[in-house]
Amino acid sequence: MRSTGTHAEAIEALIAALQRGEFDEAAARRLYTLGPDAVALALLAATRRISELQSLAAAGGDSLSTPCASGPTSRPSATKAAFCAWAGGWMP
Repeated sequence: MRSTGTHAEAIEALIAALQRGEFDEAAARRLYTLGPDAVALALLAATRRISELQSLAAAGGDSLSTPCASGPTSRPSATKAAFCAWAGGWMP
């Protein structure tokens, strides 16, 4: 059986990966094995991060609905760059 510290550290590491956009199917399955509370916490963290990015976009007039590499310039704004980094790039 895993100790509580190791369990919490695993949850924290997976949530940090989720927020950085480095969350893949294998990470999702690892999160699932940590139980329903871990999944709920990860979804709440993702929801909060999405809300933060949407607020930044609204304040800056940025649109997060376009692909990361598209637009009038090849370099996205800081808000879009943060979103793209979090989301792992836009995929159609």
